[in-house]
Amino acid sequence: MNKSYPEMTPSERIADRIAKNREIEARVARRGTVPKKPVHRGRVSSSETACRSFAHSDVFPPIASVIEALCRADNNFVSHGEVVLALLADSDLTVFLDAVVANDLAEREGDYWADSMVKWFSQTYTMGTNPYIDTFERHKGRTYRYKLRK
Repeated sequence: MNKSYPEMTPSERIADRIAKNREIEARVARRGTVPKKPVHRGRVSSSETACRSFAHSDVFPPIASVIEALCRADNNFVSHGEVVLALLADSDLTVFLDAVVANDLAEREGDYWADSMVKWFSQTYTMGTNPYIDTFERHKGRTYRYKLRK
């Protein structure tokens, strides 16, 4: 990739990392020793897989943008499900989600990861560490809902 890391979008960063990993695998294969892929017995934890796939700083800005756009459209609270569906419809984030799915050892789909990303966004809001805590107000119903602060 011709861009420096800070200039890349989250999806470009993931694609770049995947390309670098493939180059490393090709070099190892040429040496004649190919490391075996780890065998996972049972369930792979979400946090273990997520740590290898993305950082919160990669996904929080797109989530915040989606929430903001949905709130500006009708000025109502936006549900968790609405945010997930909007993320899945976002073409830039779809590329990013495809890269996350490709790195997922448990082979979960993009909708699982979009849902998890919004849950983690909400979790950091609860913990008081979400950088958008002053941007959105949150209301708990069956799931958390978000609205732009006035």
